[in-house]
Amino acid sequence: MAYITHEYYAGTFYGEPIAAEAFARLATDAGRMLDSIVQRPVSDEDKAGEPFKLAVCYQTEVLALAGGVPALAEGEANGRLLSVSNDGYSESRERIKEAHTLNGLPVSSMAMATLQQMGYLKRWVYAGRGTP
Repeated sequence: MAYITHEYYAGTFYGEPIAAEAFARLATDAGRMLDSIVQRPVSDEDKAGEPFKLAVCYQTEVLALAGGVPALAEGEANGRLLSVSNDGYSESRERIKEAHTLNGLPVSSMAMATLQQMGYLKRWVYAGRGTP
């Protein structure tokens, strides 16, 4: 279940543009990621509130900037392709600099800060460990 709509993301949050056809998947997976890093289940009342919706927006935006649906399918953010060579094949990528990841996918610092303010964030996330 997505906790936000494309209209909310674009019109209220003013997030980076995400194609409507990719948005539902990214927003749903962003919500699932946030659900997996909280210490206890987020109440339905809090999920309907502005702070949690903003956290999902931040996480959706980070997933989109990290490569979108293809990055989710690969299980990690590969970063932006910088160069490719045809001699023996090589490529270099700019890694997305995120302090925190969940199974190779970046976790938004702003989403974490919001969840921490709400009292839901698991200690491992803000203690600096990359994965649970």
